[in-house]
Amino acid sequence: MKAMHSPCRKRSERVRRRSGLSWGAGDRTQVYTARMPIVVRTVTPAEFPKAIETFCAAFTMHLPDDLLRRKQLLSSPDRTLAAFDGDVMLGTATFFPFDLTVPGGTTIPIGGVADAGVLPTARRRGVFRLIMESQLRSLRDHGLVAAMLHPTEDTLYGRYGYGAATLEAKISVDTTNVEFIGHAPDGRLELVSAHEARQLLPALHDRYRLMQPGDVSRSPAWWDDHVTEYAYRTDRPNALFHLFYTSPSGSLDGYAAFRPSSNRFPESMTAEGVFATTGEAEQAIWRHLLARDLIGRVDIDPAPVDGLLRWLVADRHSVATTTHDQNWLRLLDVRAAMESRSYACDGRLAVRVSDPLFSENDGTFTLEVAGGHAVCRRTEDVPPDVDIDIADLASLYLGGVTLSVLVRAGRTTASDGTVQLADDMFSTQRAPFASLFF
Repeated sequence: MKAMHSPCRKRSERVRRRSGLSWGAGDRTQVYTARMPIVVRTVTPAEFPKAIETFCAAFTMHLPDDLLRRKQLLSSPDRTLAAFDGDVMLGTATFFPFDLTVPGGTTIPIGGVADAGVLPTARRRGVFRLIMESQLRSLRDHGLVAAMLHPTEDTLYGRYGYGAATLEAKISVDTTNVEFIGHAPDGRLELVSAHEARQLLPALHDRYRLMQPGDVSRSPAWWDDHVTEYAYRTDRPNALFHLFYTSPSGSLDGYAAFRPSSNRFPESMTAEGVFATTGEAEQAIWRHLLARDLIGRVDIDPAPVDGLLRWLVADRHSVATTTHDQNWLRLLDVRAAMESRSYACDGRLAVRVSDPLFSENDGTFTLEVAGGHAVCRRTEDVPPDVDIDIADLASLYLGGVTLSVLVRAGRTTASDGTVQLADDMFSTQRAPFASLFF
C-alpha cells in the first residue's frame, strides 16, 4: 500500500484554528473563550415567537402573523435554540425530527435543521458557531444519527461537518415543442380536492420515500401545511391542483402538485411536487402536465436529477435542465450510519475519518460488508485504505458523489485498489433527492 498524505487532517486543523477551538494535549476537550457572556439554550414557549422574528430579522424579512402561526404549528420551543447576551436574543436555529431514507430502503433518525441565523449586529463574534455546534451536540445526545439542512450559503456549513448530499434539478419545458415517444400507459388520472389529497398523500409518499435515498418522512403537520399553507402565502396566491395516478390494478402510484401562473387563462404553470412509485405512473403524470390547454411553459422545481422526463420526449433540448446541490448532511454517529445503509457489493474498507467536533467519529473505522450485512468497528491499529473528512463522508454516504471523484478532486486520499471497490460498494440505483423543502 502506498503512503498516503492527508488533506483531510490539514483541513480539520484549519477548521479548528478558524473556529477558535483549542484542545489540550492528549484529549478532545473543547475550550472556547467568548468576547462576551453568550449563553446558548432552548427557548421557552414565551420566547418562541421572538426566536422566529430573530431569524427573519437576520435575513431582512418581516413575518406576517399568519406565516408566524404556520411556523408555530410546524416547529416547537423545545427544538429551538437561541443565543443570548443577557436578555438580548442574538441568533437562533431549530430542527424538525425526520426519518431519512438511506440506500437500501431503511431509514435513520435525523434532525432537519432550519431557521438558523444571527442578527447582522451580532456577526463576527462566534455566535453562529456556538449555535451550530451546540445544536449538533444536542442532536447527537438525543440519539439522532445525522443532521440535514438546505443551506443559504454553500461556503458556510462545511466547517461544521456538513457535506453536499442530495441533488435537485430545476426544469423548464416549452410545451409547444414537446413530442412524446411511445404510447401513453394505461391507468387513470384524477384531480382531487385539497381535502381528499390530504387523506391520500401520506400512505403514497411513505411508499415512495422508502424507494428514494435522501427523502424524508413527513408528520401530519407537514401534510396539513402542504395542502393548506397557500391560502395565506401572499407570494404564491394561486392554489395548488392535486393530481393522482391509479394503475389498471387499482394501485395509487403517482402524484403531482402544480400551480398556475394566474387564476384566469394562465399561460404557464409550476409543478412543485411530483413523485411516483412506478415508471408508468411517472410517464402518465408528465404526459398530462405537458399537454394542458393554453399552457405554453411548465416549470418543475424541484425534481430528481435522474427523473424520466428527458427520456420520454423526442427532443430533449425542449427540456431545459439545471442541476444544483440540494440538502447537506452532517453525520453525527459514523458507526450507526454506516451500518444502517445497504451496499451494492461485499467488501472491506478501513476508513480514517477526520471529525474535529466529535471524538467518537474521529479515527479509523473498518467497514465489512458480507451477504448484504454491514458491520462497522473502530479499529485504530489497522492501516487506513481511505482518509476522508467527515463532510466528504457525508457526501459519499447517500451516493451523491463517488470516492473516485473525491480523490481526483484532491479532497481525499485512498490506497491502490481501494477506489474502485469503494465506488462499487457505495453505488446506488437512484440519485439522492428530497421531495420536501424544510
